[in-house]
Amino acid sequence: MFVTSGGAWGSEKDLIFKAVERLEWQGIYHRVRMGPGKPVGFGLLSGKPFFVLPGGPPSNEMAFLQLALPALRKMAGKRPQPFATAAAQLEKSLTGEKGWTEFIHARLEQGENGLHVHPYLPASRLVSMARKEAIIRIPEDRDEIAAGETIDIQLVDPAAAAGYHPWLS
Repeated sequence: MFVTSGGAWGSEKDLIFKAVERLEWQGIYHRVRMGPGKPVGFGLLSGKPFFVLPGGPPSNEMAFLQLALPALRKMAGKRPQPFATAAAQLEKSLTGEKGWTEFIHARLEQGENGLHVHPYLPASRLVSMARKEAIIRIPEDRDEIAAGETIDIQLVDPAAAAGYHPWLS
C-alpha cells in the first residue's frame, strides 16, 4: 500500500496527482463528503492501494483514521474498525451539515448514569487532536445532535477507554 501526505487538493501547486497520473494510476475517488478530511484520494498504482491524504494535520488525521487505517487493517486480515465503540450521552449540542459527515474530537467522563462525551470545540484543532479520548461522528443525514442524546462514539485513547469497558461494543 502507498500512503502520501499533502498535495491532495489537486490544485496546480499540488503535484501528487500529476505524478501518479503519469504512472498510470487508476483513481477510484478524490474528495469525499467528510470533514475534516475532504480532499482524500484513493486509487490503485501497479495494482497496489494508494491513499493520497490531505496535508493539513486535522484532515490528514481523520482521513487516515476513518479510511486508510481500516483498509490497512483489512489487508492485514484484521477487523477493519480500529476503535472500539461505546454509547455515551452527549453533553453539548452539535450542529453539522446535511449531506456531510463530520468528525469531532471529544473527551470522556464517567457519570452516575453512564458514559458522557464532551466535544472539544477549541480555537485550535491541534489542541483537540492532542487531547482527544474519543471521536464523535455527525452522520450526513443529520444536521444536529441535541445535548442529552445517547450517541455511539469511537474510543481512541485506550487508557481512557479502559474504565468504560461495560459500554464497549
